[in-house]
Amino acid sequence: MSCRLDGEHQGHRVETLNEASEKKKEKLRNILQKLTSQREEAEKRVQNLEELRGEEQEKAAGVTGHVSALINDIRERLEALEKRVLSEISRQENQVSLRVSDLIRQLEIKKEELSRKMGDIEKLCNMTDPLTVLQEKESDRDDYCDAEEDTETHDIKVHDVGDLDFGVISLTLCSRLAGFVTGVTRPHHVLETTDMPLGLSTALDILLDVNIALLDVNIASETSLGVNLPSDTSLGVNTASDTSLGVNTASDTSLGVNTASDTSLGINTASDTALGVNTASDTSLGVNKASNTSLGVNKASNTSLGVNKAFDTSLVKNKAFDTSLSVNKAFHTSLDVNTTSDISPGVNKASDTSLGVNKAFDTSLGVNTATDTSLGVNIAVNKVYVSDLLQMDCDNEEMYQDDDDVYQYDHNYEVQDDYVHDNYNDDMGFDDYGED
Repeated sequence: MSCRLDGEHQGHRVETLNEASEKKKEKLRNILQKLTSQREEAEKRVQNLEELRGEEQEKAAGVTGHVSALINDIRERLEALEKRVLSEISRQENQVSLRVSDLIRQLEIKKEELSRKMGDIEKLCNMTDPLTVLQEKESDRDDYCDAEEDTETHDIKVHDVGDLDFGVISLTLCSRLAGFVTGVTRPHHVLETTDMPLGLSTALDILLDVNIALLDVNIASETSLGVNLPSDTSLGVNTASDTSLGVNTASDTSLGVNTASDTSLGINTASDTALGVNTASDTSLGVNKASNTSLGVNKASNTSLGVNKAFDTSLVKNKAFDTSLSVNKAFHTSLDVNTTSDISPGVNKASDTSLGVNKAFDTSLGVNTATDTSLGVNIAVNKVYVSDLLQMDCDNEEMYQDDDDVYQYDHNYEVQDDYVHDNYNDDMGFDDYGED
């Protein structure tokens, strides 16, 4: 069964050619409208780009004129400087030439005079009359003396002629060159600075800045009342030394060693936050501070009248020694041992808020305070040199000597200490955590 133009169609929808054509035209009109809007947008972008290109060309022309004016101005100044320097050289040359010419003229006159005297002497030598020769003796002696004195005088004048003064020439040249930058005028009528691109404007400002151009930098080694600040953030070694009245600071955040030494009246500060060693020593009347927040060792020693402070918040030992008439403080907030020793008439304070052991020893006439709020043992021993205490019973005590410091240990403490050590090793999983 085939479809026909007349009659009814079975099983499908049909439409006339005019209807199908109108639908097709409607779709094409929509597409044409979209394309038209896109073309208009493209035309606007082209127009904007053309305007931008024109503006950039104007700016480039303005900058070209600006730079050309600067270069012409510098060229004129260079030409004027060249004339000035060459004129100075020519002036000095003329002065030297005049002095030399005058000296040559004087020497020529002297030569003629000497030639005349030589002729007179030769005549005397050729005379056969002894009386005549003897009569001329005194005058000849005077002539000889005058000749020797004149020769010495002329020798001095030859050395005093001098030469070109290159110092004045160099000074004139350098001063004028340095003045170029400050003397260059900006032709604002060519291009305003605000209309320039940022990079070019900045470059011109740097070019015309007297503080930037032709600065005579003087670098000298200073070991007096200054400041020494070295910084090292690598795996190496940072060393800073200052023997003046200033401040010596050394900081190292690497795995190396940080050493700072100061033997002056100032302050010596060394800080190390790495796994290495931090050492600070000060033998002056100042303050010595060392801080270490790593797993290493922090030692600070001070044998002066100042204050010695050591801080360690890691898992190792913190030791601070002070043998002066001052105060020794040590703070340790870790799971280890905190030991402080002071054999002076001062005050010894030790505080530990961890699970470890806090020991404080004072063999002086001062006060010994130890505070421990942890689960460990807190022992404070104070040996006051009183006759009654010298008769103490040492049956339950064990004494030993270490570096001129007498330490006392109680047997009960040793048991507690072992207990704490065992707990520490079990909890932390370490076999050994440093010297006791």
